[in-house]
Amino acid sequence: MKFRIPFEIAVRYARSRKDTGYLSFISKVSLVGMSLGVIVLTVIVSVMNGFDTELKHRILGAVPHVVLVDQGAHLDRDVLMSNPDVAYVARFQQRQGMVVGRNASKLITIYGVDAVSEPSVSVISSHMVDGEMTVLTPGSNAVVIGQTLGYQLGLRVGDELAIVLPKPNASGHSVKPVLAKVTVEGFFELESELDYSLILISLEDLQGISGDNRAGFRIKLHDIFAADSYVLAILEQYGQQVETSSWTEQYGDFFETVKMEKVMMFVLLSFVVMIAAFNIVSGLSMMVKDKASDIAILTTLGLPSNSLMLVFVIQGAVIGLIGIILGLAVGLPMAYFVPEIVNFIEQIVGGRMLAGTYFSEVPSDVRYGDIAVVVVVSIVIALSATLYPAYTASRLDPAEVLRRE
Repeated sequence: MKFRIPFEIAVRYARSRKDTGYLSFISKVSLVGMSLGVIVLTVIVSVMNGFDTELKHRILGAVPHVVLVDQGAHLDRDVLMSNPDVAYVARFQQRQGMVVGRNASKLITIYGVDAVSEPSVSVISSHMVDGEMTVLTPGSNAVVIGQTLGYQLGLRVGDELAIVLPKPNASGHSVKPVLAKVTVEGFFELESELDYSLILISLEDLQGISGDNRAGFRIKLHDIFAADSYVLAILEQYGQQVETSSWTEQYGDFFETVKMEKVMMFVLLSFVVMIAAFNIVSGLSMMVKDKASDIAILTTLGLPSNSLMLVFVIQGAVIGLIGIILGLAVGLPMAYFVPEIVNFIEQIVGGRMLAGTYFSEVPSDVRYGDIAVVVVVSIVIALSATLYPAYTASRLDPAEVLRRE
């Protein structure tokens, strides 16, 4: 009952058009501004999510989640697989080195892999553009490299490639280079920085080149963000008998930066909604002035100040809610079809928006949790914008207003 009267008054004011053309214009501007703010937030947040998802797939889908190197713990693959956090375990070795091709030399990372197990722990086998992962058999000295790296080195399938690895002596006090000749038998393309710096070779061949026959395992986890806790559990169990590393050591800061950029973009673009909220403040403030005599009469008739405030809160909330609904109605389809929209624009202007980057098109990932945050933030901003005009209306002196009338 207490809510029904303010609601009916608010609806009546909203329907009234007599001598309120300018107020109606401000309300429409507020509504459009709120809609545009929600559209921009929805699309930009979805695009940022798209870049985040693509980078995680292309990088974290290829690099090991966790690497364990046996230092005397006698690691057993079946025991490692029995952990419920582990999705798959494959034999593995990783080395840093240099390759020398026809046109240049490059610092690279070399993965010694089991070709049979590789598809279970990495997405690289599904991104082959020339050749197959199955060529990485022991004793073949075959390698698979990133297509971009192949371009830079001037290599084609069947070409020979020189690999230089640092090899410490028995005492560990000095290092000498080891040179090995391998044959390029395939190219992959992840459309990430790994295309520039990664080489895959048979585990046995890499062990033969490096002279390191220690057992190493690549761990694929169900939850990549559980890597650090998994490493801690391994260290608690085996101590210094296992050498550990995880993806967070190399790429953790990078993905934290991506996450921070998303948060900062959200905060900055929220100002678009705040600008629309200023229009709500100005529109309601003018309405309070225009309806001063009505407010005085309602107060004289006994309408409580909190109910009077509620009248204008409802007015602003309705504008904000309609704007949010319109914004979602336009923003969600745009977010889903961002790649197609951008491609259409590129065809018109005759250029590529992402030229010179790893991406061939603008990715988008609509996450309804983030959309819910957009809606909640927009509602809070819209409701906050109503408080000052509503408070002003509740503080009007009926006697002073009616005296001026």
